[in-house]
Amino acid sequence: MEPQDRDHSQTPPSDDAEERGSVVIPAALAKPVPLERRRKLANQPKPPVGIPQPMKIAILVAAGILVLSVVTTLALRSHSKSQAEARAKAAAQSIAQLAREADERAQADKRAADERQRVAQEQERLRFEQLREQQRQVDNAQKSAASEAARKEKAWAAYYHRPPGCTDAQTMECVNHYIRAKKTFEEKFTKGEL
Repeated sequence: MEPQDRDHSQTPPSDDAEERGSVVIPAALAKPVPLERRRKLANQPKPPVGIPQPMKIAILVAAGILVLSVVTTLALRSHSKSQAEARAKAAAQSIAQLAREADERAQADKRAADERQRVAQEQERLRFEQLREQQRQVDNAQKSAASEAARKEKAWAAYYHRPPGCTDAQTMECVNHYIRAKKTFEEKFTKGEL
């Protein structure tokens, strides 16, 4: 391989053994084991493979739990009949209590609905009466205004008489006389003198 064709991102091999793909063994481990040492090691009894201490504890705990669950199951079976009767009685009492509470709630809701309806009817009646009173006041005000206007017109007709020279002519003197008379009339009518 030419130097220019090499991939420069890879590190070059350090020696010939690595280039050939063989495994490099450190020199301290590469020494052969003497024969008598090998025989001695072969004749030695192999240590027994035992269960580790944490595993022993876990097995004992599991066994204890198993025994406890069996004892508990037997005890529960012996008392299950009386407990079932007690549970059935408690459930019946609970159902009866729930039925009473539901009935009381329904009655309270009905009373509240009746009260809301009564209040709404009372408010509607009061509103109707207010409208009727307002209409009566408007009618009276209109009648009063109409009668007041008619009374004022009648009082004006009785109060104002044209001067003898102003019957047909619209002169400045006649208009001024009319304005002065109207002003005097308004003051007296407002004070209630007419």
